[in-house]
Amino acid sequence: MKRLIIILFAILPFLGSAQDVDLWRHMADSLEHAGKPADACFYRAKVMAAKGDAMHAMSYIKRGVKGGSADCTLLLGKIYEAQDKLDEAAECYQKASSLGSVDAMMLYANALLFGKGVEADPQRAYGIVKGCTSLLGDGEPERLLGSMHLLGQGCEKNIDTALYYLNLSATKGNTQSMMLIGEIYADGKSLVRDTLEALRWYQRAADSGSVRAMLTLAASHRSGNIVLKDHRRAVELYQRAADLGSAEAMCRLGICYETGDGVTLNSQRAFELYSQASELGFPYAMYLLARCYVSGTYVKQDLPQAAQWFLKGAEAGNKDCCYAVGLMYANGDGVKQDAKEAKKWLRLAADKGVKDAEEALGAL
Repeated sequence: MKRLIIILFAILPFLGSAQDVDLWRHMADSLEHAGKPADACFYRAKVMAAKGDAMHAMSYIKRGVKGGSADCTLLLGKIYEAQDKLDEAAECYQKASSLGSVDAMMLYANALLFGKGVEADPQRAYGIVKGCTSLLGDGEPERLLGSMHLLGQGCEKNIDTALYYLNLSATKGNTQSMMLIGEIYADGKSLVRDTLEALRWYQRAADSGSVRAMLTLAASHRSGNIVLKDHRRAVELYQRAADLGSAEAMCRLGICYETGDGVTLNSQRAFELYSQASELGFPYAMYLLARCYVSGTYVKQDLPQAAQWFLKGAEAGNKDCCYAVGLMYANGDGVKQDAKEAKKWLRLAADKGVKDAEEALGAL
């Protein structure tokens, strides 16, 4: 049940105000009075999910599916996909598509494209996506068509056709398409490399609010790749992305403050940013935060706290954290000494490419 609650909270857009919940109740009542009880179930499910009542939310969703609600059928498909029940998800997407859900059509096309829960059929996927271009205004169908022509998935591999669709998508404000066009010009694999054109598209995406574009531009300004080095500009871009809630940007900005790169050195600010990024689940920030607790940088030295953050980062897959956890168990720093645990984490770090982990394993 706990996993089900997590899935519902991840999918339903119910993190709204009390007024939102009242609106959903009103919508449900109106649909009931209009003789559309199945469609009302979608809003009743949102109300239940907002209360944290996953059992009744699922009950309404399944009732809506049985009654022919496209929204409920689409939502059930997303829940199945989150549970890795891809066959059931694809079946729901196909059914919701037949009930008129354009979002479901796109998801079913994606399932056909990659063989997720159904036999792969890229050509059929292409036809479905093309049919959605006049039904969705967010540029996503055009973005997918452009990507398919770029790779030759279910259609002719053709860079000109790919750029045609990607440009159409970008015109509709799709920042992923803007980024992809920039990448096409930057890597020079499909076209003659044009760094100025790549930069123009990255900047357009950043100006449209793309965090990914801000991070790409910031990294370019730090490295001098496709644009002149400008560490202060990189800091500005990291700050913009951090203000939009990007944990990676917070971490990168923290590194700038820790090293004085493009900004006045401020270890306390770096610690604060590492903390924020860690709480948001960014593994490398967890490593850097734990390191602060080890060294006592702008925080009292606390090896048990460091061990906790190293472990969280290791469980999230960060190789440096895996190595650090292995050493802490080997030496009994912040944790009870445990050779078995030390070997487990050091072996994982070694498998991830940490050379020193092999040497540490040999010393145990």
